[in-house]
Amino acid sequence: PHLKEEERIMPTMEFGLDRAKQQGIEQGIEQGIEKNRSEAVARMMTRGMPEEQILDVLQLTAEQLDEIKRRLKN
Repeated sequence: PHLKEEERIMPTMEFGLDRAKQQGIEQGIEQGIEKNRSEAVARMMTRGMPEEQILDVLQLTAEQLDEIKRRLKN
């Protein structure tokens, strides 16, 4: 049977919207995790915790910690 153009396009559009929604959710989760990490780093640094402990506790690389520290200065 012949489908109207909108009947053929609709499943593709719905898939695209579902995928975009999922990507948005994942991006929001990642941003929330990063915000929490940054806040934790700031609290630990304020309390004088050595960087080695911060790296260990938060399971960060030295590069990740440096990036967070740069963002906290801005």
